[in-house]
Amino acid sequence: MTVDRIWYILGKKLTGEASEEELNDLEDLLCHHPELHYPIQHIIELWRLDKKNDHQEAIQALQRHLLRIADQDGKIAYEDEKDQEDPALTDEDDRQTGTIPSRKAAKIIVYIAAASLITIAFLFFRQSSSSPKATISAHIPGKNDTPNEISTRPGSHSHITLPDGSQVVLNGNSTLTYDKYFDKEIREVQLNGEAFFDVTKNPDRPFIIHTRQMDIKVLGTSFNVKSYDNDKRSETSLIRGSIEVTMKNDPAKKIILKPADKLVIVNNAAAVSAPRHALTTDDLDISMKKINYLPADSTVIETSWVDDRLIFRDLPFSDMAIEIERKYGVAFRFKNEKVKQLRFSGNFKNETIDQVLNALQMANHFSYQKINGMIIITN
Repeated sequence: MTVDRIWYILGKKLTGEASEEELNDLEDLLCHHPELHYPIQHIIELWRLDKKNDHQEAIQALQRHLLRIADQDGKIAYEDEKDQEDPALTDEDDRQTGTIPSRKAAKIIVYIAAASLITIAFLFFRQSSSSPKATISAHIPGKNDTPNEISTRPGSHSHITLPDGSQVVLNGNSTLTYDKYFDKEIREVQLNGEAFFDVTKNPDRPFIIHTRQMDIKVLGTSFNVKSYDNDKRSETSLIRGSIEVTMKNDPAKKIILKPADKLVIVNNAAAVSAPRHALTTDDLDISMKKINYLPADSTVIETSWVDDRLIFRDLPFSDMAIEIERKYGVAFRFKNEKVKQLRFSGNFKNETIDQVLNALQMANHFSYQKINGMIIITN
């Protein structure tokens, strides 16, 4: 199994016996299981602390722990065709010398890593899953305390459980970053893109989301944040609870959102074209609106993407194309500026990209070509 392979290579990594190929394999595997980075980080830190203690004492402690976590038969299954025990060293030899061969020590580390991490990981896995189309990349915590970074490609989204139990659904072409010390006094994440948050309530440890335009502070609530660096609009839509928004260009001003409120920030053209531009008051048009519901079933349009739905109301083709790109992993190019201003309304879930385009053609006339993932709108 993939997860078993992760624990096995991690054990060899801790004892310095992992090959370069195995380390590369570990990084690739963790790209598809970012929710394991946090428990792995703690295992690595504990292992480094153990190295300061007496080696034999540490090994004996691991053996005692293995007995406590063994299955009902008192055994832990393990198989490694490449690493067989030295037949010249018997259990009797081990008892007489009071030492354990390095290969046995490595296996013990593998066992403890596997048993401990599987227990921790189960809590993450049972509430989180990745879309089959999702591709996730992340950094492995290491000596430089590299922040955990989870990214999704266009055409995918991912369910994430943060160390405090908060749930996050990350939309396509988005990145969520959080520090290794996330679970300390303040829970902070950095978002570029779109995400739906269901934050675990903890009045003593505020949860703060940093985006390019704003900082969002919550204690326990659910809401949607849409803030792509190159988009002209950013939105925060509150579903439940209460949040406080601070604009980075005016830190003294606090905006409080109540359920069904939506804060909309429109960047001017100069701000959008310069992603790292220091925003000023003149760069932003800030307004408070209400979230939108689909009349047929009261679906919240702002969060419909979480259920893999694409809903838009009276949206220009140029803006709608951006949403389609994120859902289907395609790219648009317009050869006719007038067509970009055509306005559409739609509600799609399981349709293919061709079905979506054909339905849009029925509402407004335009022609298109598909070339290597590029959709070229001609007229």
